[in-house]
Amino acid sequence: MWWLKRLLLATPGFTSLCRRLTRRHVRVFMYHRFRDDAGAGEGMRASVFRRQLQVVLAGHAVWTPDQQLRARAGEAVPGACPVVITTDDGYRDYYEVAFPILRELGVPATLFVTTGFVDGSIWLWWDKLRHLGERAPAVVSELEVAGQLVPLDFRGPQQRQQTVRFLINRGRFIADAEKRRMLDRLAAALQVELPAQPPASASAVTWEHIRAMHQAGQVFAPHSVTHPILTRIEPTAVDREIQASRDRLAEILGDAGRVFAYPQGGPSDFDADVSRRVAAAGFAGCYLAYQGPALDDDAFQLPRYCAGECMTTFRWALCGAEFLGNRLRRKLGLAITPGQGYWYGAEPAP
Repeated sequence: MWWLKRLLLATPGFTSLCRRLTRRHVRVFMYHRFRDDAGAGEGMRASVFRRQLQVVLAGHAVWTPDQQLRARAGEAVPGACPVVITTDDGYRDYYEVAFPILRELGVPATLFVTTGFVDGSIWLWWDKLRHLGERAPAVVSELEVAGQLVPLDFRGPQQRQQTVRFLINRGRFIADAEKRRMLDRLAAALQVELPAQPPASASAVTWEHIRAMHQAGQVFAPHSVTHPILTRIEPTAVDREIQASRDRLAEILGDAGRVFAYPQGGPSDFDADVSRRVAAAGFAGCYLAYQGPALDDDAFQLPRYCAGECMTTFRWALCGAEFLGNRLRRKLGLAITPGQGYWYGAEPAP
């Protein structure tokens, strides 16, 4: 599909037409991990991130979430075809790789902070799975996950990656307590110890980093305390996750802002009750991790584009073509699916 997008983007007048038709559409991009060009592992390369921001700055106003909410309320906020840059979770590579580029280019991006991760009281469950997979002996085995036996194959690098990805995707849809049992059973079966703190490659920013970035104009907002799926925990726990993350961020910065991002942020990861609880905590809006059926009709279902390294896909969303296609699908009664970006964090480059 990328080749058709590339062809259309190269057609004279196509992008300018899309921009004219989507002048009021706010393009909110979501990132997660970053890395130096020479580094291996997870994340967007620094050179690609810089290139994407340069393309944005060449023809778009960059808004904060607060400006997006003000525009939704009818205020006149300058800039057509605006863009909001967001990143989830709070990995250390945001400070080490992304922030220097954002500061150099003068881009006011937003980091949604998992406060328990930054406090050092947790490390994120999918990183625990990767840690176990990387250190597993070269075996073929089985593991019970949510009452079903699933195959495990750690005989080689490709099998390890596929097994870990399978377990991560399976883990997305089970309750937090079951995730913990899955990790404990896997660690015991593989005889691999999970340390209390994550390795450097999966570590969080510090509060000192956040204070420094805040003083430099970066924006911060809550993303829960422990990153649970809010529809899979008790209502009192939902309130604690929302309110405690808000309070911790306000304690550090003096203000937690007006927006929240649902952990994971997929179609089954929030519901009307969760949205009401976010609103009751004093927030005026909340972000998804995909382009939802409502598009941008509801302040508590603000859609985001998953930013990957494919520049064709990025430019397609940036010019407004993706939004127009989703609007057409909606009018035709066709489903708008989360897409590969939601599942894997980014669409791979061709």
